Amino acid sequence: MTDLEDALTRTLARAATRAPAARPDLLGRVAARHAERRRRGLAAIAVAAAVAVAVVAGSTVTLVRLTAGPDLPVTRPSPTTGTGMPPAITKVWPKAVRTAPEKLPNGRYLYPQLLLDDHTLLATTLKDDHADRLDGLWTYDMNTGEAGRLARVTTPPGTSVTASYLSIGDGHIGWWTYRREGGHQVVRIWTVPVTGGTPRQVAVLRDAGATGIDMAIGDGKVVWSVWGKDGVHQVPLDGKRPALVPGTEKYYLFQWPWASYPRVHENEPFDVPIGEHLLDLRTGRTVGAVTRPGERGVVCAITWCLTGRTARHRDGSGERALPGQAMPSQNIPLLDRFLMLERRAGTTRGGVVLYDLTSGRSADLGIRSDKRGAMAIPTFDHRLPGMFSYRLGGRFVIVNLAAID
Repeated sequence: MTDLEDALTRTLARAATRAPAARPDLLGRVAARHAERRRRGLAAIAVAAAVAVAVVAGSTVTLVRLTAGPDLPVTRPSPTTGTGMPPAITKVWPKAVRTAPEKLPNGRYLYPQLLLDDHTLLATTLKDDHADRLDGLWTYDMNTGEAGRLARVTTPPGTSVTASYLSIGDGHIGWWTYRREGGHQVVRIWTVPVTGGTPRQVAVLRDAGATGIDMAIGDGKVVWSVWGKDGVHQVPLDGKRPALVPGTEKYYLFQWPWASYPRVHENEPFDVPIGEHLLDLRTGRTVGAVTRPGERGVVCAITWCLTGRTARHRDGSGERALPGQAMPSQNIPLLDRFLMLERRAGTTRGGVVLYDLTSGRSADLGIRSDKRGAMAIPTFDHRLPGMFSYRLGGRFVIVNLAAID
C-alpha cells in the first residue's frame, strides 16, 4: 500500500466514526434508491473527564471535574424483566429522560448536541442536511416547545470536514472546520458565546497533516490534538498565536483537563493499554494504571480500565464483570461512569442497555435488533458532555446523565 493509500484509509476510517446521525427519513430515501451500505470505521478512543453545563441568557458556566477516585462501591445488579433485560430507563432514572421532536417548529431537522440546563437543548442545523455544512446553533425548550436561533453559522466554501460535536466551556461554544486551501490542509477553529452572537475565528492551523482535531475549551483557552499526531496545543479564546502545551509532546487530548498516552493508532492492535498514562493539563499531575503482562484490548478512562467484558479501577481494584458486551465504538464511559452495552439476554433480538459503573444499575433503552440481528446504535460520544440522544418512536430521546444521582 502506498503512503497516499494508507493516509486515505486512515482518513476514511476516522471520518466514519465522526459522521453525525442521519436524518430521520434516510432509510426511506435509501430504500427508494436501492440499498446503500455505510462502512463503520474505528472509533476514536477518548475519555469524558469534564462536564460543562451552560445556562443561556445571563447565567454562568459550571465545570465539573472528575479525577481518579477512591475504592469502588460494591456492584448492585439491576433487577431484570421476564425477557432478561433490565427495566426501562424511564423506570430506573425517570428524571434523566426527556424527548424532543426530530424537527424544529420551522421544519428544519435538528441534531441534538448538548444540554444548556435541564430542559434547554442546544442543537445544530445543517444546510441541505449535509454533514459538513453547519449553518446554525439553536436552543429548544423541551418544556414549552419553543425554539430560538442562538447563532447563524457560515461554513467556509469547500469545507470537507466539520466537527460532528460541539465543545463548550468558559461561557463559549466551539467547533472546527477543515478544507484544502491552495494545496494546504487548513483547520479553522470557531467560537461563539453561549448567550449567542456572531461566531469568531480564533485560530487557523495550516498544514496540520490530517483532516481534523479533537478539541475542548477550558481555562480561558481552546486546546486540541491533531488526529493521528501526538502533542496537545492551545490558543487563548481571544485568538492569539497557537502553541504546544509544554510537556505534552507524547500525549493526546482526552478531554479537558486530561491528556493521555498511548493513544489509538489506526489499523494497529491494542497490545498496550490505551490511555495508561494521564496528565492534568492544569497542574502537571500524572496518573498511571496497574497493567497486567500480556493483557490486550484494554482501554483506560479517568478512573476505569475496561476490556470488552470487564471493568476495574486504575489501581487494579474493584474488578467486575459487565452485564453485557461493551461495543468497540461505545467503550468509553461518559462522565467516567456510564457505559452502553449490548445485551442479548439469550435471544436473537437483543437490546441496548445503559450501565452505571458507580452503582451497578442498568436500564433498557428500548432499542432492539432486527430479524437479521442488526441494531441501530445510539450516539454515545464522550464529546457530548453529560448527555446522549437517540431516535425512538419518531422522536429523540434525550438522556441527561448529569441528572442521575
